[in-house]
Amino acid sequence: MTLEESEEKLLEKAQEEERIYKWIEAANLYTLAINLYLEKKLVERAAECYQNLGYAHSRAADTVDTADEYVNQIKCAVKAYKEAMNLFQQLGNKSMELECEAEMFFSSGFLATSDAEGQKTYRQAIRIFNDASKSYSKVDDKESFARLMCRIASSSYILTSYKINQEEYTQIALQGIESAKKAWEISRKIGNIQILSESLNMERMIGFNSVLFKKNDDVKEEMKEFLEKGLKSLAIIDNLDDHYALNLVCLATGINYCAFGYQFVEDEREQEEYLDKGVELLEKALSFARKTKSKCNILVCLFFIDYFALFSGRINYLQKRILNDIKDCLEFEKIYARTYTNYRSTANVIPALYYTNSSQRSFFTTAQRKIYAEKGIQHVKEAMSAPNYPSIIAWLYQGLILAYSQLTILAESKTTQDEYAQIMLQHAKQAEKFGLKYGGGFPQAGGYTSLYKAHKTLADIAKKKEDRIVHLKKAIDAQKNLNQNAILSRSGAISEQMRLGLLYEELGIITGEATILNQAREVFLHTIKESVGRRYFSYEAASYQYIARIEDRLGNFMLSAENYKKA
Repeated sequence: MTLEESEEKLLEKAQEEERIYKWIEAANLYTLAINLYLEKKLVERAAECYQNLGYAHSRAADTVDTADEYVNQIKCAVKAYKEAMNLFQQLGNKSMELECEAEMFFSSGFLATSDAEGQKTYRQAIRIFNDASKSYSKVDDKESFARLMCRIASSSYILTSYKINQEEYTQIALQGIESAKKAWEISRKIGNIQILSESLNMERMIGFNSVLFKKNDDVKEEMKEFLEKGLKSLAIIDNLDDHYALNLVCLATGINYCAFGYQFVEDEREQEEYLDKGVELLEKALSFARKTKSKCNILVCLFFIDYFALFSGRINYLQKRILNDIKDCLEFEKIYARTYTNYRSTANVIPALYYTNSSQRSFFTTAQRKIYAEKGIQHVKEAMSAPNYPSIIAWLYQGLILAYSQLTILAESKTTQDEYAQIMLQHAKQAEKFGLKYGGGFPQAGGYTSLYKAHKTLADIAKKKEDRIVHLKKAIDAQKNLNQNAILSRSGAISEQMRLGLLYEELGIITGEATILNQAREVFLHTIKESVGRRYFSYEAASYQYIARIEDRLGNFMLSAENYKKA
């Protein structure tokens, strides 16, 4: 066997290891090949191997089990890309030099220790990827151009997890989505499965986070178009033994099915079908992610499965899996513990929301609810100490308020209760301030949800009638603002409207003012109107029951009886 043959054998073995997701083994083989190429002064082949080595180390980072191993693999990726960049510079290959430099910045972003450092790193990555893509475009290298469009999308996705204002967020997200769309179109034509799956996933991930605070009539059509794109992508890769591509395509398509069904499908039976299909795809995505051994992809799948299970009210389904999912999340959190990344935050989100929501459940003992509230607060703070997307931050604030609300209610002394109440209100005001930075949608509505819950809690514990009235009025104002800004499913919007009616009813009872009770009745008449055409019988029945209760209090006993009968 010649030296050249031994090098080729090493590369073949490295590619075999890659196919079975043994990235560390592949990296070791690339290192051996590099040494042989450098001995023979085959600089171009060594440069290419260094680029492959960088990629192998970056993928290996997703498969390791400890924080030290994770950081080491990322550092090795950065070093390999830097070596590749230098060698391509010697060769005068500007396009490849720029691409490797951009990859170096992309990988080094996972080592950032602050928001400012992370932002700077990914801005540089986007700029250099863009410069490199122009070089490939000039020579009509479609595959390389598509690959870099996809990398711009990935960099944009990560950059939007940092603390940037909405105007810039929108600009970066749009750039990312447009880049992903270009990459998908080209990859479909040239048959590059990796670019096709990665670009589809990035388009959905960026779009999902953006749509949660984008009030736009075109969103429904965009999501319908994406459903078709997802199904086309599934048809292309369905019979392939590429677990990585299948994970990404099933994930993106599953997210879209769930989001579209929850947000836009009004018929409850049809909505269930969309959610069933979406969750089925997400479960497939999780299965494929486990086969690729990618911790970050497993984490993302767990997050979206639990997210949509919670939002769609699939409590039994969630209860069967949530404790195992939390166990996995907390194991992943240890791996990302030394980083300032979205993954570190996301690993704490599901535990945070599980514990904060569990603290409200009356079937738990008081001691258990306090423990859950405290655990939830701990995980919320961990999640908020690293980058995440505005809608998730707003969600975490809500969890924080739920936990402090329970600690306030369950406090054993007036002093302790006052302390928790003050902390709760302070966080609620922070949530409102955070939400006001965004133009409507989930972040802003989330701020108002937090404010509503805080003032409703303060009203519930108030001893003086005057204090209770003040806090109920503030809760009503927050609820009205929430209803104006929230992006909800139709049933979700009706539920929030009913909550407003109940607040008016409570305030009317305390003040004894018939005009306020009449306002409550008008709200419930509106929810009946919204429910009838959509066959939301449970909402309609509850609204009639609430109206009957109000009529009874107003002395309209015949009307009360009629409404009870309708209910």
